[in-house]
Amino acid sequence: MILFRAKTISLILVGSGLIISVYLLWGHIVLTGTWPNLGVDVCSALFGVGCDAALRSPASSQFGLPLAGWGLIYYGTLATLLFLARFLGETFEFEAHFATLLLALLAFFLTLALAGIMLTGKAPFCPLCALVHLINLALVFSLKRLTDRSIAQLFQALSAVGKYLLSGKTADPTQARWKLLGFFTTGLVAAVLYQWVLIESLPRAVLNNGALNPQQVLAEFEASTEQVIPVDADDPTLGPANAPVQIVVFSDFQCPACRGYARELYTLVEQYAKKIQVVFKHFPLDKTCNPIMKRDLHPNACEAAYAAVAAHKQGRFWPFHNKLFETDLYEDANTFTSLAEASGLDVQRFEADYLAEATKEKVLADIELAVRLAVDSTPTLFLNLRRVSDTRPKVVRILIDNVLQKMPR
Repeated sequence: MILFRAKTISLILVGSGLIISVYLLWGHIVLTGTWPNLGVDVCSALFGVGCDAALRSPASSQFGLPLAGWGLIYYGTLATLLFLARFLGETFEFEAHFATLLLALLAFFLTLALAGIMLTGKAPFCPLCALVHLINLALVFSLKRLTDRSIAQLFQALSAVGKYLLSGKTADPTQARWKLLGFFTTGLVAAVLYQWVLIESLPRAVLNNGALNPQQVLAEFEASTEQVIPVDADDPTLGPANAPVQIVVFSDFQCPACRGYARELYTLVEQYAKKIQVVFKHFPLDKTCNPIMKRDLHPNACEAAYAAVAAHKQGRFWPFHNKLFETDLYEDANTFTSLAEASGLDVQRFEADYLAEATKEKVLADIELAVRLAVDSTPTLFLNLRRVSDTRPKVVRILIDNVLQKMPR
């Protein structure tokens, strides 16, 4: 009964760790623009705190892979060992359980170090990461119970493994081969998972190493067609209207990638002082106001867009824009009123403009423009009326520098 309970708990913990690792890995790679956004912010929905800051931090990648990727490899390896323990039975059961315990102990010490980095403020707090740390702690106890051996017996088993590896001698060569097959299979699964994570994470590594072909980037951009993108007083802008570089961004206030890119756009405006104008257009991925959406990826994105338009009517779009991106928008619309007050808006006027038909018409006009331009995701950028197919910051800087170099001196 005790072993059955330990096995059940271990499987639940490993399965939970695997699911969280897959979700965090997806989130990590979404922020590079490589994978599509799932449209679900589990961190914010469950804990009221997003995980994006942690996923963007330098500490989120170690030894060439995202930590979530290492988590996937780790829990995948544990799952394989537990499966083989059941499949091969007594031939491999103890060895598989003992190997999972050793791996769990290693992970426990690593998780202490990572938790320390997070708790001391050297890396942003991530609630799901903290949950993984707790899972790793619980796994040590459940897997120890699963081995059904005392500490002394486990040390004896470890000593026996060492002697076998050194001498190659064993009392039962047939069973030894089955055990080796089990470990070989587990190692193969771990290697496949490692290779897959490495390949999927490669775009981030390539970006960090600067491995770009500027000539190819410029050739692809200049081969694209110029579009008609009207800009008027109803559009929020940053930077001078006569700037030589104009970036039009179609964005969504519930889009994690948009949140990160908003900071990047501020950085560009600061770095290229008076040479860039950023124009904000709404493209909420919410079928409430966006007719091309088949489902609500971001269920409050339309309401957030209406609120932003209302803030713009008082000349306070950008402070409100920042508040929206800092806030969990999976809450109800009452959040917008408090954000308006915090942004220095006339709340009574804000609430009236928020509900006004003209506000909805403005958002719909942006959506209709986006549809004509074949926009289907966020953030989507147009630089001097040409679509930017690769929105990585380094690529965008290449395009900006190219425009500025062509300017008459």
